[in-house]
Amino acid sequence: MIEIDEKNQTLQIVINSEHFGKNAHKLRRLIAEENFKQAHATQFAQLTKKEVEVLKLTARGYAIKEVAQHLNIEYETAKTHRKHISQKIGSRNLCDLWNFALAFDLI
Repeated sequence: MIEIDEKNQTLQIVINSEHFGKNAHKLRRLIAEENFKQAHATQFAQLTKKEVEVLKLTARGYAIKEVAQHLNIEYETAKTHRKHISQKIGSRNLCDLWNFALAFDLI
């Protein structure tokens, strides 16, 4: 099995060849997204089903009050779920939550 670093080095050589031309940046972005996903798979696995739902709605732009209404839970419960999500994945702000949700195909 090829290690991630070795795989990335090989892919970088291929990307830097003239074959990909203008599309090389897209391939680099896809590699970066996959590396992020692999590096954070453990944190994602720690989220409960309800936390994943809260993360998904938050990433879609729902305010905490709207998340609570949509999931039929109390406002404070939704707030607590988001706090736990942030702690588990190490997010500092909504942008971090959004990027995490995007990486794991929640939005």
